Amino acid sequence: METRIIIEPELAYYATLRATEDDISFLKDIFMENTSGNREKFFKERHDFNFHLFLAKCSKNTILENLLFSMLDQLKGSDYLKFNQHVELEASTNSYENHKEIANAIFHKDALLAKELMSQHLAVRMDTINFPTTKILQHLKKLEKHVKKNKSIFFMA
Repeated sequence: METRIIIEPELAYYATLRATEDDISFLKDIFMENTSGNREKFFKERHDFNFHLFLAKCSKNTILENLLFSMLDQLKGSDYLKFNQHVELEASTNSYENHKEIANAIFHKDALLAKELMSQHLAVRMDTINFPTTKILQHLKKLEKHVKKNKSIFFMA
């Protein structure tokens, strides 16, 4: 995810500048096809990675497109894919809405907005994945403040 957040906002930027009318038409079709039925589930299963790969293709930067394909292929073979099976519907819906906002920025040829939205999208995804670790660290900081405030001594087994 750290590598993705470095690369994909730039891909979204260049995809916005370089997408052809056919690319934009295809991208619109992706979202139009998801307006009926359980679009969040459908999108998550069929188009999540494909959306990102398509933006890389639209960037017309073959090296970065191949790099993203390789990264996503590795993620598909890892525990990352299992994450999608357990993520809450709200997170899935948010991901769909994030992709739709990025696509809208591309439709309106706003490259800076597409870049910023992709950064935010991936940052939220990272926060969601790292949620348990973040919560533990927050709890430890609260405990540390409590100890300092109360000048208590805690012994850990």
